[in-house]
Amino acid sequence: MLKAVLFDMDGVLVDTEELTFRAAQKMFEEHGIAVTQEDFRPYIGTGENSYVGNVARKYGFPVDIERDKKRMYTLFGMLARGQLNALPGVRNFINLCRGKKLKLAVATSADDIKMKINLRETGLEVSTFDVLVNGQEVVHKKAAP
Repeated sequence: MLKAVLFDMDGVLVDTEELTFRAAQKMFEEHGIAVTQEDFRPYIGTGENSYVGNVARKYGFPVDIERDKKRMYTLFGMLARGQLNALPGVRNFINLCRGKKLKLAVATSADDIKMKINLRETGLEVSTFDVLVNGQEVVHKKAAP
């Protein structure tokens, strides 16, 4: 008997791929580095340390992962304001699950701050979910979680 539903964040609840790229692109631009969307493609869904860190390495940029992620999240938060929506059917499915008394969880490779920006901007309250797990709580992210 089904007791719970586990949601991934990106591509399931919301699509932030374009905004995440734009925020990272702007952060790198501030350091004088022109990056492309293709640079990031292999690292989508692997967590922001990998997403930012691997592209920085490609360009020989001495990344300060905490500083640079923090800046990227600030930019992401500004870009996301009023721009994110839950994907079609998400709210109805959540309501259906709640009506069946199912537990709901979110598991994402994104950091806590990005997860909360996504939830806030889509209008999906943190309290909607019984459990939230973000990439900062996991040692091994995709592809070997």
